[in-house]
Amino acid sequence: MNTFTKGINIYSKDHTLGQFLRYLIIGGLAAVVDISLFNIGVYLFHIHHILSNIISFTAGLTINYFLSRDWVFNKKQHQAGRDFALFALTGIIGVILSTLILFILVDLRILYDLLFFLNEDLIKATAKIIAVFLVLFWNFFARKKIVF
Repeated sequence: MNTFTKGINIYSKDHTLGQFLRYLIIGGLAAVVDISLFNIGVYLFHIHHILSNIISFTAGLTINYFLSRDWVFNKKQHQAGRDFALFALTGIIGVILSTLILFILVDLRILYDLLFFLNEDLIKATAKIIAVFLVLFWNFFARKKIVF
């Protein structure tokens, strides 16, 4: 390692960029679970998209907590009840934001006007992906500062 990079290791669990890169991996896994369960709920079981969003987001939140706790944020001491409660609180705010984004994009028909060439199923799937992407930033920074 040269002198410039010797003291900086962006892949360290204590470096914000390293944490964010790890969070992207864990968040990506949680997002795959979230989006998959959302689509299963909406298209296979015909659950309303808002209720399906809450169910799928909760599953993603749980996976995200257990994987983030040690691998992303490297928290040395755990107060599992307190940590999960704060993690869930930031997640609840995240699901409110996600639901609000879905409501604006789908129920207020914003995406229908912008993406008029897509069918209703693709509109909802696109709205969900946009919501996941936007809420990702809230979740990372809130959890870094508040929980870990």
